[in-house]
Amino acid sequence: MPKIDKLREEIAILKEEYKNLFVLFLATITGAVTSFYQVLTHKVEFYILIFSVLGFVVSIFVLVLPKK
Repeated sequence: MPKIDKLREEIAILKEEYKNLFVLFLATITGAVTSFYQVLTHKVEFYILIFSVLGFVVSIFVLVLPKK
């Protein structure tokens, strides 16, 4: 089996097992990147980026917590 197919299979397994956490992680990454871009283009204030980073850190904590 080629490496790319094996990687796709492993990602599919992770999506099934941790579906809700995967969606939470993708949503917080999307929010953090969007907030960073908006701060760079001066569309929002800097404190929005701080809230976004805090949300991202909390989501990382939630993702790491079940593995212990």
